[in-house]
Parts: sequence; structure tokens; C-alpha cells
Amino acid sequence: MKKYTEKEFFTQNQHFTFRLRNLYLENKVQFYQLVDYLPSPIYINKKESLDYIYFSDLFFSYGKEIENLFEFGGKYLSCISEPFLLEKAKKKAQVFQKTNDLSAICNYLQCVSLNNKMTHYFTNKSLIDDEITLNTTLFPDQTNSLSKLFHSIIPDNKNCFLFWQQFQSLTKQEKTILKLVTKGYNSKQIGEQLFISKHTVITHRKNIYTKLDASSLADLIRFSMVLEIL
Repeated sequence: MKKYTEKEFFTQNQHFTFRLRNLYLENKVQFYQLVDYLPSPIYINKKESLDYIYFSDLFFSYGKEIENLFEFGGKYLSCISEPFLLEKAKKKAQVFQKTNDLSAICNYLQCVSLNNKMTHYFTNKSLIDDEITLNTTLFPDQTNSLSKLFHSIIPDNKNCFLFWQQFQSLTKQEKTILKLVTKGYNSKQIGEQLFISKHTVITHRKNIYTKLDASSLADLIRFSMVLEIL
């Protein structure tokens, strides 16, 4: 089995979170069927209050604290969290949410009491819409099982790793234009949709080609298909 560096592993996890978000928007029935079988806990919460809308069943197995968290909402988080990391995570999430980039992923370290033992884990947060977020969690003991999962569902791992890094180097506007370009819109049509000039669109398109190391529309389409952006 392929061995991942730490950076590659976390990058793959971010891309996986992005794909789960897309699945949630496209087919909620399939989403809820899938998350029941994932080795990594998933939860959905409100952006402002942090109250929880959904926890995958796996998360409840981590301790009574998770049941209380789901019942009492975001206000209970401070009762079980390491204060410094909680405050740092909140600030990072607030900055992320203000960007309103639906194609970006925010990650941060958390430490909470689970079965009366302080436990560290990483959270990947993605914006579903203006009100709620999708979050995947990664505990240290899950790395092997998740590596196997990535290997089975993402066949071109090397390209996914590189493409995802390049995709995240784009600005929010450039990501939007990339999606429209690969759907067949020309610069004039894109400008009309986004209320910007054709010249501005052309400039953005040049930047996209440079950042993605692409030389043709076919390259952009392949890139988008690998990441499931289309």
C-alpha cells in the first residue's frame, strides 16, 4: 500500500471533505448512507451558534461528552475543550467563514475531553451555505484506515494531491470563473454573470492557466474532473 507523507495525508483529507460537501448538496440520501460507513466521524453545525444539526453515529461512540455536546449545543464545547486551542479554532473558523469561499477548506487542531481523557484531533471545515458547515474529524488512530479509504476511492492520488494544492491557490473569484469556463461559458458571458468586464475575466483566466500550469481548455476540464469540481 502507498505510504503518504503527513502533508499529503492531510491534503487528501481536505479534498475528501470537499467531495463530501458536494455529495451532501447533490444527494443527501447517498450522503447519509455513506457517512454511516466512514472510519472518520462527521458532523454538521450552524455557523453562528455552533449548535449541532447532525453527528454520524461513530462520533457518539467516542464518549458521553459527545452526546452532551449534541444535546446542549455549542455552549457545551467550552466545558470539555482545552481553552487555548478552542479559542484559536474559533478565531480561525470565524475568519474562514467571512471569506465565504464555498470551495475552500479550513483545518485546525482541537482537544476535548472524551471518556474523561483529553484527546487531540484535527477538524476540516467546509461551508455548505450561509448557515451551516460540514466538518470531518481526524483522530491519530484513524490514519491507516483513512489511507486505505483514499487509496480505494481516489485512484489517481498523486494528481489529486497536486491538483488540490493548485486549486486552493486560486482566489474565490478565480475558482468561480474556472467552473464557468469548464462548463463552456466564454469571457463575455462570464463577465455578464459576474458583473465584471470582459477584460477582467480574461486577466483572471490567464492567472488560472498560470496557477494550474495548464495550456489548454482540455487541461482545465481534466483538472476539474479529477477534483470533481464540475
